[in-house]
Amino acid sequence: RGILHGNVRISGTSHLEVSDLFNFHDSRGWANTLTNCPHSSYRNVKVFSFKTVWGVDGINPVSCTDFLIDDCFIRTRDDCIAIKSGNKEIKTDSITVTNCILVGWQHADGITLGFELNGLVQNILVKNCDVLYARGQGHTGGHAAFSIVCDNNGDVRNIRFEDIRVEENIEVKNLELIVTEGQRYGRNNTPGHIQGVYLKNIRWENGDKPFVIAG
Repeated sequence: RGILHGNVRISGTSHLEVSDLFNFHDSRGWANTLTNCPHSSYRNVKVFSFKTVWGVDGINPVSCTDFLIDDCFIRTRDDCIAIKSGNKEIKTDSITVTNCILVGWQHADGITLGFELNGLVQNILVKNCDVLYARGQGHTGGHAAFSIVCDNNGDVRNIRFEDIRVEENIEVKNLELIVTEGQRYGRNNTPGHIQGVYLKNIRWENGDKPFVIAG
């Protein structure tokens, strides 16, 4: 309990439990980078990052299996929660985000799968979350309340967004599902795939902002 000032970078650890912390992040790099940390959780963690614009994501599970993010408040200048797959040999599977308040303050999605998606990413659930802000431009024409940006050659399957409230402070997009040419994080990559995206009980306060599905 208390204030943790700086970056958290943990890899290759199972059954990690982080709870009841305030993460004050004023340097470069993702605030919380969890790589290959199966059967782990973040509960009641508050993340506040503000120093720079790019690359200061809030919580990033990378190539994790059975990972829970619950009851967190995240206010960042880059993506609040970014689920990624950094290793083709390690799948990203069964990640759940529930009961979170997401404030994408400047160049940020509330929650995104991407950019870096390699290999298999499946069985992701985002439920009962509030997206208060999503603002700023980006490499896909602007940020969204929530998104899947399949760069590299990832195979993204069975993604569920349920019971989500998106408030009116959405600057560019409500939703985006994008498959890129796969050249941003490497060369000679083939485009990836997105299949099985489910939306249920989503309330959009700013309904005139677009929904983008592109490839």
